[in-house]
Amino acid sequence: MNEHKVKAVPEGMHTVTPHLTIAGCGEAIAFFREAFGAEELQRMTEPSGTKILHAMVRIGDSTLFVNDEFPEQGGVARPFSPWLYVDDCDRAFARRRCGGRREDAAQ
Repeated sequence: MNEHKVKAVPEGMHTVTPHLTIAGCGEAIAFFREAFGAEELQRMTEPSGTKILHAMVRIGDSTLFVNDEFPEQGGVARPFSPWLYVDDCDRAFARRRCGGRREDAAQ
């Protein structure tokens, strides 16, 4: 009998990890990087390299799983509303604007 125990929650992860299907996932990752300082930890593309099957992105101490939509397989993008806690909201807002968002944008 093998006595080795596997951690229920992998190192660096939390109990709940959002998995988002996003139309234009690569562009979204670039925006997350520019606007929120995200770090892309992993990316797996489909054979042509044009769509993302799975990517892992870290923003602060939180990890997101993201992928492109694949409607032919039932994977379609859906709206989501993330909450982002930051130390300096003015700096985060300025980064968001540099990431291409308008000040009055709801998203």
